[in-house]
Parts: sequence; C-alpha cells; structure tokens
Amino acid sequence: MNIFDKIFGTHDAPPTTPALTYLTEGPVTANLTVIHGDVHIHTHDAPTILVTFSKVRGDTVLAPDGPGWGFDGARGVLRIDANAMPSRELKVSGIDVFLPADSSVTLNATGGDCTLVGRFASLDLTTTGGDVDTSEAIAQRCRIHSAGGDIEAVIAGEGDVRTAGGDIELSITAQSTVSAHSAGGDISIDVHAPCVITANTMAGDIEVAVDRGYETEVDASTTVGEIKSDIAFHASGETGEPAAVRLTLTTTAGDIEIKQR
Repeated sequence: MNIFDKIFGTHDAPPTTPALTYLTEGPVTANLTVIHGDVHIHTHDAPTILVTFSKVRGDTVLAPDGPGWGFDGARGVLRIDANAMPSRELKVSGIDVFLPADSSVTLNATGGDCTLVGRFASLDLTTTGGDVDTSEAIAQRCRIHSAGGDIEAVIAGEGDVRTAGGDIELSITAQSTVSAHSAGGDISIDVHAPCVITANTMAGDIEVAVDRGYETEVDASTTVGEIKSDIAFHASGETGEPAAVRLTLTTTAGDIEIKQR
C-alpha cells in the first residue's frame, strides 16, 4: 500500500502525478506562491505533507528540495514558489496541497481559483484573478484579499475579507470580529454567533441575516439606496452592555437589508 492509500484510503487517493512527500511532527506553516492554475489545499489528521502538481509530465521526478520548493523540518516550514521553478521542465498548471490539521497557510495566487478544506490555525490568502472558497474550512484567523474574484468563507475568529471586483459571502460560526469590503460587488453575511462586523461596498447591496436570540446593534447607511431591517436600530444593548451582534454597514450605491430568522 502506498502512502496516498494509507492516508486517504484507496477510493480517495489523489491522482497519480509527480508529488512531494514530507513527514512532519505536527502542524506546519506553508508559504505558497502559484502563478498558473487552480489551488486546492486540504488538511488531514496524518503527520504528512503531500504536494501534487497538475499537468506535469508523468515521468518527472521531483527531489525533496529543489528550485522553488522544500521543507524545513526543524522550523516546520513548507515552501512552494512557482516563480522559482524551472518552467520548461515542470510546466505547473495547478497544485494540490495536503497538510496536517491546524497548519497555517500563506498563499499568493495568480489567475486561478483557490479552494481550502479542513481545519487551519490561520489563513492569509492573496489572489489577483480568481475566486476564493473557504466555506468548508475553519481558521482562527482569516485574511482573504482578491483583486478581482468572488469570496465565500466561514469566519470563526478574526476575519479580514476584501475584493476589488467581486461578491463576498460569509458565514459567522463562532465569536468573531470581521471586516468585509468590496469595491464593486454585493456582500451577504449569515450570523450564527456573537460578532462585530464592519461591512462596506462602493457599488453593491449588503444583506445580513442574524439568528434569532441575539440582541443586535445596527448602524447602517447608504448614499443611493434603501435600508430595510427586521431589527430596531439602537446604540447599545438593553442591559447597557454591548449587544451580542454589532453591525456597521455602509454602501455608496446599493440597498441594505438586515433580517432575523
């Protein structure tokens, strides 16, 4: 049985492509730069890192360390830098990365979509042209900046989410502090836990749905648009303490809707 079968099972093994494999003693820090193709990052409960590259010649053999990649076991740091890879030999067009649970990821991606699944300590994601989906990922700290794509994310701690030209869709599942900004898209937020949210968009609508049972403080404004709310606007909780959910919502040219469910 090969290492893919041991970790993922024979039915869920990743495709047979050139791969890098490293053993670890626990969570790691992954620093990734990808200039072409989609990025998929997953966590698992095994003390192992696996990196597979899409559209690489099948007979390519990758050494554990090379120009553009390597793992520092003493520091627990994985480095994948497509800018430094010999493009004639590798021609990488997409990457799949499998990390131990509770790892941290810093990703700079150009042109492709990014999908993350699993449990992470922190996510720091920057993309210039694709969508970002972390709706099946949990992280204590989450920073996602996109120059032109949509963002879908679960926030369970600190969240900083920004896109210059796409929509934002967030789900708040644990006590959180969240900043969401779109230069030209809609923002949709589902609130399932106490949180402080600041959301603004230059040219889109904002919609927030709050689970019933949370006292909610709302500060909302729009220059050109309507504001609709199921929740009374007030500055503080009825007991004099801050409300469990505090919303500051601003749009220049769009509508704002706050509702309970």
